[in-house]
Amino acid sequence: MNFLRLTASITLWLAATLSQAQSWPQKPVRLIVGYPPGGTTDLIARPMADRLTKALGQSVLVENKAGGAGVIAAEFVTKSAPDGYTILISPSDQFTLLPHMHSGLRYHPLKDFSLIMTVARGPILLLAHPSVPASNLKELIALAKAHPGRYGYATSGTGTSQHLTGELLKDRAGIDLIHIPYKGGGQAISDLVGGQVPLAVLGSGPTLPQVRSGKIKAIGLSTKSRLPSAPDIPTLDEQGLSGFDTSQWFLLAAPAGTPGEIVARVNKEVTAILNEPDFRRRLLEFGMVPMPDSPEALRKTLEDESALWAKVIREKGIKAE
Repeated sequence: MNFLRLTASITLWLAATLSQAQSWPQKPVRLIVGYPPGGTTDLIARPMADRLTKALGQSVLVENKAGGAGVIAAEFVTKSAPDGYTILISPSDQFTLLPHMHSGLRYHPLKDFSLIMTVARGPILLLAHPSVPASNLKELIALAKAHPGRYGYATSGTGTSQHLTGELLKDRAGIDLIHIPYKGGGQAISDLVGGQVPLAVLGSGPTLPQVRSGKIKAIGLSTKSRLPSAPDIPTLDEQGLSGFDTSQWFLLAAPAGTPGEIVARVNKEVTAILNEPDFRRRLLEFGMVPMPDSPEALRKTLEDESALWAKVIREKGIKAE
């Protein structure tokens, strides 16, 4: 009798879950960003949310929960109900880098999320205020070696791909720069433009418009290939740091246990958005390449990159401040 009651309960629960997934969404969906407005994540999230609102027939609202290099937002999502109404859009850092740099994370990068898809990938830029007397990597290295510890570089936060890129740059170039972490790329770029910080290592989204306007200088790209949308910016690799190749990329994830039908629906709608000519053109102008994939492919990429960065972080002794 107890077995029959248990079976009936499970059947009713499965039926209710399936019904909920099929009728989703019935209320606004929150798209959680772990940084303040103005950074690359935010620049991707907002136009995506506008298009998802039309596709889903319900409002998709961007909610910025800044702090801890995206950790606060990631933890918030893992503690949210797995009903499809809370979705994280995030750099891969919270999944591939921070677990190897922070011992106190209160989430597991794979077990505590229902992975949805990769969104886009792009380069990281080494930037300088116009007052800095260096316009290429060779000049910057000479300047930093002449004044060790004088120049600081801003990033969107400790433990991010930007931070790691800056530390690898220091190691490869043999220079002493001071890391200045911000709570997001938006404020970091504002302070770089304003001259409050001399250097920055930031994503392409919020910085390329400032480079094009002449408000800041681009010293080099972190990827091995130049950007089609900014072909005049040389790579660090071609300027003497042979093999230098880092990037930042963004993904969508929901709380663990989110129904597979909802994950599949979000994947389908966002893939369609990323394939829209206007949206794709917008991302490419920011230096971001749309890269939609499946939850299974995303998991494999996270596992591979996590293993790769764990080795780099361990060998270089990179720590989160």
